[in-house]
Amino acid sequence: QPGRLRRILIAADREPFGLAQEALSLRPLLALPGAVIIVAHVSSDVEDDEGCALALRAVQASGLVDGLPTPELRGFEHVHYDQGLLAAVQDTQADLVIVLARQRSYLSNVFHRSITARLLAHCPVPVLVLPVATELPVSESTGFATAAQYANTVLIGLSPAS
Repeated sequence: QPGRLRRILIAADREPFGLAQEALSLRPLLALPGAVIIVAHVSSDVEDDEGCALALRAVQASGLVDGLPTPELRGFEHVHYDQGLLAAVQDTQADLVIVLARQRSYLSNVFHRSITARLLAHCPVPVLVLPVATELPVSESTGFATAAQYANTVLIGLSPAS
């Protein structure tokens, strides 16, 4: 059927990410009858099985595909990330591409913005740029909170008695 989403490609890297509550409203689109979700990981001209597995885990841990069948996982090798994603779109015959927009440093932001701009300019199917939440994953924030509590206890012990 023309205009129907059949194959949805989620471009993911090995970094965990969280989604804002508003972004989770995308889940009904992913749950459309007959939709196939594919997680694509692009690496720089090297086979990266670990990176692929981490990319799939990151997507699953984000909650984006909760309650849905396990997405297909595909790895692509290309020296240019945007070209690797374009190859993934063609190879998987995707009808929609979802890319993640992370908060980054200024230089990294310029680099990644240019990749996204090239992808938007050359991708033959719609691209949805999904912002990720800025807070740390629970496991990291828990460790940070424990360290902060320990430091606070030490500082209280060092302060003069009143």
